[in-house]
Amino acid sequence: MFSIPVSARLDAVRSKVLKLCELRTFKRGDAVCKEGDPAAPILILSSGTLGGMVSDGKDGTVMIAPIFRGRVFNVMGMYPGGPVFTTTALSTANVFMLPHEKALEMKGDLLFEEWCTACVTNNLCHVINFSGALRIADIDLRIMRMLEACYLQMHEQRPEGDYEMEWQLKQQEFSSLLNITRPYLNERLKLLKQKGALIIENERAVVRPSLLAK
Repeated sequence: MFSIPVSARLDAVRSKVLKLCELRTFKRGDAVCKEGDPAAPILILSSGTLGGMVSDGKDGTVMIAPIFRGRVFNVMGMYPGGPVFTTTALSTANVFMLPHEKALEMKGDLLFEEWCTACVTNNLCHVINFSGALRIADIDLRIMRMLEACYLQMHEQRPEGDYEMEWQLKQQEFSSLLNITRPYLNERLKLLKQKGALIIENERAVVRPSLLAK
């Protein structure tokens, strides 16, 4: 698992972008932006949790990655083709939105473009981490690896040993991310709790990978 954090020297660009943003509140289930929208804004998540959703090939969608507080995303919306997935609010969420036209006006700024590239690269790394976790056949190990991927996105560093983390995903959303059914996820979570390896309560997750094999 890996991450490429945005350089600290680009913080000034983020501050400049925030001053140009509009703050909007989305309710759970609202579409924040849609795949392929040619006028999609750059988004910075102030609070709440969002989900990157793609078609399941039938009539529904699956989540390919959660998006946690502080993330800059949808920078790809500046380029032809728009965003590569639909973003949906998984909870009440406050989102800073840089209008598409303002983002285009800043494209000549080399530092702004460097910031955009760093954000896109960072987000791709996280999508790869979630995708890698999904390929693990053992469901319990998949759950633990997916939690590590979530922690890494939240903190831009891997957890060391046993750890705690904020947890805002509901079981239906987590099962979608893991590509398993909700009843099966509930069964595995009960067994992991019995082992003491994973306890999710009151929007906190206590993760003890050291107990998984015992």
